[in-house]
Amino acid sequence: MQFISVNYGEREDDIRSLLLEYLHWGARNMNQYWNLGITVQEVDEFIDTDIKTLSRMQPPNGRFYLIQNKGTLVGVGGLRRLNKTSCELKRMYIRKPYRGQGIGLSLLHQLLHDARALQFKKVYLDTPLFCKTAQKLYETNGFRYIDKPYPGNEYPKDRWFMMKFMELDL
Repeated sequence: MQFISVNYGEREDDIRSLLLEYLHWGARNMNQYWNLGITVQEVDEFIDTDIKTLSRMQPPNGRFYLIQNKGTLVGVGGLRRLNKTSCELKRMYIRKPYRGQGIGLSLLHQLLHDARALQFKKVYLDTPLFCKTAQKLYETNGFRYIDKPYPGNEYPKDRWFMMKFMELDL
């Protein structure tokens, strides 16, 4: 397994493909659980905005990785600075056929290593309620649930009801 550190503007087709897969997967689940009516077109329109946010995940403010396993891209993940002492995990996604193989755990460990190297003291994340396996991964690695969104969280307020918010002291 290889973590490929990606700078903004690099490998945009690979990133776009994985993020579209991630966002479509999330929209399908949100529609299933909460009947939100998120359309494929809405997701496709959102992707350009989402890719632009990757510029905030560049050193010294964060990191962004493509994950490759035996020559195949299997996931993505990053972190971004929220303020001087805290950061947020973003876009952790492992393709379904590769889940359960420790790739998500390795990615989490890499991002936490990066957070420490960037001298952050606290790491936050949000995750949808339906992502039970991811929540267990975070819990077993020391994250704890918090009652409300953390400072700098950009998730729309009208959709907080479908999210869990977590933090970890480094």
